[in-house]
Amino acid sequence: MRASGRADFGGRGSREGDPNEKAREPHSAELKLQTALSQIDSPNKKRLLTFHKLLKTKKVPNANGPNQRAQRHRAGWSPIGEMEKVNLGGPMKGSNRRRYFTEAELGKLISAARKGRYGQRDATLLLMMARHGLRVSEAVDLEWDQIDFTRAHLHVRRLKGGIASVHPIQGDELRALREVRRRATGAFVFASERDGGPMTRSNVSKMIEAAAKRTGLPYAHPHMLRHTCGHLLADAGHDTRRLQLWLGHADIKHTAHYSELSAKPFKDFWK
Repeated sequence: MRASGRADFGGRGSREGDPNEKAREPHSAELKLQTALSQIDSPNKKRLLTFHKLLKTKKVPNANGPNQRAQRHRAGWSPIGEMEKVNLGGPMKGSNRRRYFTEAELGKLISAARKGRYGQRDATLLLMMARHGLRVSEAVDLEWDQIDFTRAHLHVRRLKGGIASVHPIQGDELRALREVRRRATGAFVFASERDGGPMTRSNVSKMIEAAAKRTGLPYAHPHMLRHTCGHLLADAGHDTRRLQLWLGHADIKHTAHYSELSAKPFKDFWK
């Protein structure tokens, strides 16, 4: 007769159906995260818990394969995207934090970037992103054949289904770009010094954060430069339809947010 305490293959045989069996304990990493979340005392605690729950239930593409980034991209999943859904602060809808730089702050940020190790490249990158409303991916993918130095034109290729367009390039941009081109060795305008390939999004984010820290700005993010472009042009009185074409928005409702933030329509109030 088999002993009552003996189990088959890892003890599963004797425990199946046992009502006293304890629920599966969470993985150690998950347990640590739960403990850390329970100790948070901030207004964002509820949103962080929501984000944690969402990640547990969301099916994430395989992160161990050789093409993990491509898999996540095709599946349309990203941690940042999921964070935006639950509004974890930062430059997102519903946040009280200002999502753009003033003209004075932009000037200081560019000046601070110029003092870095790759100052000319970095300062020119910030200038182009702010003038043309470039997303960080559009900026790092910019190639020399998109720039017509003779006619002073920039051929902008938009992502996310945006509208491609041709922008005029101002004199200070041309001078900065020519200086960058003197040191260029590859096809990309804003290239990595290591291999000549394009800068990464991470490189740009770290560079902007470092420049903001030197300037004394409390917060800086690459996408704020695109918002800065929209805000400054709307505040200068440009109509929404032309602003839509400049920023490449497929839907004008996204452009309307910049006009809503402009003080220009109210300049004659109380006069």
